[in-house]
Amino acid sequence: MTEISTRHTEWATVSRMREMLPSVRRDFEITQTFSLFTGIVCWTMQRIRWKEDNTEIAQSMSDFRSRLKDITFAEFAPGLRPRPAPANSADDMPFNDLSAFNRTGQHKNALSVLVALRNAVAHGDARRISPLNKGGRLVGYRLDCQNENRDWVVPVSLNAKGMSIIADELARQYCEAAIHPDDQQSIVAAQRLRETG
Repeated sequence: MTEISTRHTEWATVSRMREMLPSVRRDFEITQTFSLFTGIVCWTMQRIRWKEDNTEIAQSMSDFRSRLKDITFAEFAPGLRPRPAPANSADDMPFNDLSAFNRTGQHKNALSVLVALRNAVAHGDARRISPLNKGGRLVGYRLDCQNENRDWVVPVSLNAKGMSIIADELARQYCEAAIHPDDQQSIVAAQRLRETG
């Protein structure tokens, strides 16, 4: 029997959230996707930015963080809209369009955008998330991403598809950093990890 390690528990936690993404309840599609998106973004960003990491996966998390610094967000999540789409009205923002980050001049890589998204959903000191509704239906969430000095704000509207694309890709890459896809023995051990209530 394989000893359960940090590598296994990290992989299992994020892999299970990723596995739930396509199976959300239809009547709670936006809310449940948002919950999984938030969980994945917060977990992975906290983990790869942890400075006092002396666990067995410290180096692979550092390498993952470096890879995210070396690519643009468009390269990270090519399924999202690469440039602005026209809005229906002046108050309407196109969903899943993160091109506004380009105007800040500070978000040249995927890591900086992911950190800004994480900060928007995780910081309880300022409400940066608003539900979006149309015709009495919840259709997504608006995230106001900003830097620590609050000298710029990037509003981002995400629907279920956008949140799912970002969360799925981040979870996939994170799990591959925690356990290499060729290490089937470790993946099987992580999959066998049971939960108790």
